[in-house]
Amino acid sequence: MAASALTWTRLLARALVAVTSPLGAWLPSGWVRARVRALVDAGEPDMALLLGHRTLAQGPLRDPEDAAWIAFHTGRAAHAKGLADQARSRFARAAAWLPGEPTFAFALGWSLRDERRFEPAREALETAERLAPTDPRIPYLLGLTLRDLERVDEARAPFERVLALNPKDVRARYALGLCLYEAKRLDEALPHFETVTRLDAKHMRGHYQTGAVHLALGRLSQAEAPLRRALTLRADFGPTHYALGRVLAPRDEAAARRHLLEALTLRPPVAAAWLELGRLHERAGRLGAAIQAYEEYLRAHPDAPGHEGLRRHLFELRAARAASATSL
Repeated sequence: MAASALTWTRLLARALVAVTSPLGAWLPSGWVRARVRALVDAGEPDMALLLGHRTLAQGPLRDPEDAAWIAFHTGRAAHAKGLADQARSRFARAAAWLPGEPTFAFALGWSLRDERRFEPAREALETAERLAPTDPRIPYLLGLTLRDLERVDEARAPFERVLALNPKDVRARYALGLCLYEAKRLDEALPHFETVTRLDAKHMRGHYQTGAVHLALGRLSQAEAPLRRALTLRADFGPTHYALGRVLAPRDEAAARRHLLEALTLRPPVAAAWLELGRLHERAGRLGAAIQAYEEYLRAHPDAPGHEGLRRHLFELRAARAASATSL
């Protein structure tokens, strides 16, 4: 928009708010719709909100389609201002006024998910996908929403629909791989992570997850290279250091210990690294250090699976250490 046109739109928006007469009633709704959108696109959400709110407050517009789009763009302006409730309200109004428009249903679902209202977000996104089945953004966001709802098995299908539309969609392929990984379907997850790294060689988490799958399958030699690649892309990601420490533990204790300690130093720390450090120390006969590491792990994860077994093992280690000290 030219500077003069933007200035004129700002002045008109101020006038619409300032006056109490129904000035907006005779303004062409299509003109207002275009101006509100232009203001949002130009980074002027305040003026867009003023013009949009005042126009809608005049009462029903002659063209309900224009009214719906004005509400939608006003919602965009509210979102840009961080006004989540107003944004959702405007998106909902737009969707109600023009129920056949997928843009509105998608925006409503996106806004609801942003507010962590996952179930109504799911419903809105399913509506949007029915209206626009070839828009890959919609099933992708629906899949993420189902993951938010911890319905990981159901989340796979939307991501698969994205990939049917675009097999090179890296985000959807990575998300599908994660769903399979979390479901312990490791052999099925691996090709997705490998494809992610082929499509995007700098996808750090794709390299990390490739290594993590190999590690979970016990393929230590195959896990090392992708984990090291992930580390070159981002050195401050604790889970990579933790996984690499586990990979190196059987053959290079010093290097493994360095990576595990790094995983504990970074924020947020990977508390499970204490457990691996304890095992390293125990194998090396450093019972005092092993006991300390196991205790740190239990403090970080008091309700971790198998903690009772670890507590019994700690008791045995303390007894063995005390007996060793007595024998001296």
